[in-house]
Amino acid sequence: MNKQQFLSELEKYLNDLSAEERNDILRDMEEYFREAKSRGRSEEDVLEKLGSPKIFSETIIAEAKVKRIRTASTWPQKISAGFGALLAILLLTPFNLIFVLLPLLLVTLMIIVGWPIVLAIALSLPVVLLVLFFLIFEVGFKLFALLSLLFFAIGWFGMVTAVVVGFFYVTLFYFKGVAKLFQWNIQFIKNRMKGE
Repeated sequence: MNKQQFLSELEKYLNDLSAEERNDILRDMEEYFREAKSRGRSEEDVLEKLGSPKIFSETIIAEAKVKRIRTASTWPQKISAGFGALLAILLLTPFNLIFVLLPLLLVTLMIIVGWPIVLAIALSLPVVLLVLFFLIFEVGFKLFALLSLLFFAIGWFGMVTAVVVGFFYVTLFYFKGVAKLFQWNIQFIKNRMKGE
């Protein structure tokens, strides 16, 4: 296989990417070959280091999908990009199916199940306040009872706020962690392909 054959096969395997991304990658590869030639490396040596165009394209596609997580502006886009990157990375090595997929699915499931619980706790605030309002009439307007109910309401509001804000940051940390995990995984695979 020569450089042109490699590049044409690579282009064929990069169909999942946009035309702009594909052209950028192919330009970068042309530059890579020129630079290697200027350093005295042969075309065959470069092709041997790159490996098969199919595996190389899978790595590039996975990288592009990981970058989409960072550039996504809305939560649905981030979630979609995250699952796309997860699938692309899982296809790269069988190792990922065992050591990445299972823990990641578990944490993802906890995030998915956690949000409805957090929202239910948050929506319970008006109900608690309403119950407390009616309890005032039940216990009478005694100072101790009123202060107790007031502090309970303030405490409940604080707990609800802490839970919602805390879970929001847990979710944010999760998405950042997943993106870093994917980047590490891609780098690991690239290094393995180079034989380092």
